[in-house]
Formats: sequence, structure tokens, C-alpha cells
Amino acid sequence: FFLQSTDSTAAPLMASVMRTTVASHSHQSAAVTWLLLTSALIQSDQNLLAPNLSACAQEFALTPQEKDEKLGGLLAAALFLVGAPAALLIGAAADGAARRIDLLALLLLLGGLGCLGSSLAGSFWQLFAARALTGVSLGGGLPVTYSLVGDIFEPSERASQSGRLGLAMSLGGMTGQLLAGLLGPRLGWRAPFVPIGGLMLLLAASVRRLLPEPVRGRAGVGRRHGATREEESDRFLDGLEGGDGGSDDQEPDSSAASAGSAARSCPPTPPTRWGDLLRIPTVWLLLLQGVPGCIPWGVISAFLPDFLHAEHGLPVQQATLVMTAFSAGGMGGTLVGGEAGQRLYNASSPRC
Repeated sequence: FFLQSTDSTAAPLMASVMRTTVASHSHQSAAVTWLLLTSALIQSDQNLLAPNLSACAQEFALTPQEKDEKLGGLLAAALFLVGAPAALLIGAAADGAARRIDLLALLLLLGGLGCLGSSLAGSFWQLFAARALTGVSLGGGLPVTYSLVGDIFEPSERASQSGRLGLAMSLGGMTGQLLAGLLGPRLGWRAPFVPIGGLMLLLAASVRRLLPEPVRGRAGVGRRHGATREEESDRFLDGLEGGDGGSDDQEPDSSAASAGSAARSCPPTPPTRWGDLLRIPTVWLLLLQGVPGCIPWGVISAFLPDFLHAEHGLPVQQATLVMTAFSAGGMGGTLVGGEAGQRLYNASSPRC
């Protein structure tokens, strides 16, 4: 009788746990899918002009030197010199925003308007202004998307998921450039901006309605002491629904013991002030590696396709394929780096 009673009680409980776990995984998968699509689309307009610099220069009556200085240099400055401070300002805004999803939708809106503005530009300076608007979207999208990933996944998954997010960004940039190389010679250099801009406006409306906003800090600094993966999934689901992620009948003594154990085994909360961040050696390592690395990458992505076309006679489509192969290698490095970094982190970090 005891075994029968236990089985009759456990079966509905197990079914409820499984339904909750499946639902939480479904919410998590939906959020990740929307973030991957958003990141790919935001990055897709970064190099839309690069394969067709010569055609654009011809329409605006620019000399070869002016083409390099204005289309290759000033427009790149409009993207990156605007995008870099935009990343800092929008990242700070994301820290205090009640709904980061609204901020992400706004960035998609700005990116879409920048693309459509580029397709309608009647002069170089109008094109410059449109590309600067695109730079705000490109730069601001990075901190917002990574902030959302940080609240969806615990540390034991964040590096891996960030690698996938980087892969989506690279794939978006590669796809946009490939689209420009295929459409530009047939329909003109303006043509690739139209579908990308339209998709951004459509996704901006969709993201605001359909992408769930994760609760800040819901994933914490790691998995709670003694918590299973299913319990962490329940905590994520509670966060999407506005719950407190806890149980009303939790034993106080057990909670205190878990908190004390977590405090002894987990790293401290990451610093948020600039001064604190700059005292971390790893931050300096990332800056010293990343800042110089952006210089050759920026030159290659801006000039290589047109250089191969104008100086070596390759058709625009073939020159774009060369750059596409270059981007594909970068995608592989992003994915491998994310997975390898996650394994190293999991092997060396305590679980909270």
C-alpha cells in the first residue's frame, strides 16, 4: 500500500516537473533564437557597400583617391567611430533600462532606417549620415545582446552561448556582404540595402512583441549551491513570468546553509565600475589583443573586395567570394574559441 501510494503521488509530481522543465527550455530556446536572428541581422549591413565601392564612386563622381578616402575611410569612420562610443553609452543605458528588449528593438529600427537611408542617399554626405546611423545600431547591439545572454544562461554555459552569438554575428556580416556582391552588379549598389533595411524594421516590431525579457541577475553568478539543471531552468521560467524564483516552503536553515556554502565556494560578484574593471589583468589582456587586431580586420573588410575587383580585374562576385572565405574562417575561430573557453572555465571554476 505504501509503495502504491508513493507511486500515485510521485507520478503527477514527476509529470509536473517535466512539463515545467520543457516549458522553461522552450522559453530559453525561443529567447536564444530571437537573439541569434537579431544579432545576425544587425551585423549584416556592416559591409554592404564594400563589394560595390567602385560603382558607388562612379555615381558620385569620385576619383580613385577620393573613393579610398571617402568611401573606404570616412564611411568606415562613420561606422566604427560612431559605433564605439555608442556601445559605451548604450551599454550603460542597458544597465538601467527597465526593458532591454525595447532598447534592442530601437537599435533594429535605427539600423533599418540607416539601411533605407543609404539606399536613398543623393550625395556622399547623405550616405555618410545614413552609415553613421547604422554605426549606432552596430555598436549598441553588442552590449545589449550580451547582457541578455548573461541573464539567460549561468556561467557554465555563457562562453559557449556567447560563441554562438558571435558566430551568428559573423554569419550575418558574411551573408550581407555576399548579398551585396550578388545583387550589386545586377541591380546597382543601392539594391542590397533595401531588403536588409526592410527585414530590420520587421524584426524590430517582432522582437518587441515576442522576445521575453529575462529578469536581471536571474542566472546569478552561477548555479546555486546544490541546485540541479532542472531547478535552474525553473528559475529562468519563473523570471520570465515575474516570479521570485524561489519556493515559499523552503526551509530557512537549509537556505542559510546553502548561502553560506555558496559564499565560501563562489567567486565574488563581478565589479561594475570602470576603475574596478581596469584593475583586472584579464581586461587589459583583452584590450591589448582586441584593439590592434581591429586595425587589419577593418582595412581588409573595407578594401579587399574592391581592391581585387579594381586592381586585379576580378568580377565583383568572385572578389566577394574571397572575402566570404575569409569571414568563414573567422566564424570557425569564434565557435571553437567559445566552446574551448567554456570547457576551460567549467574545469577551473567552482559551481555556485
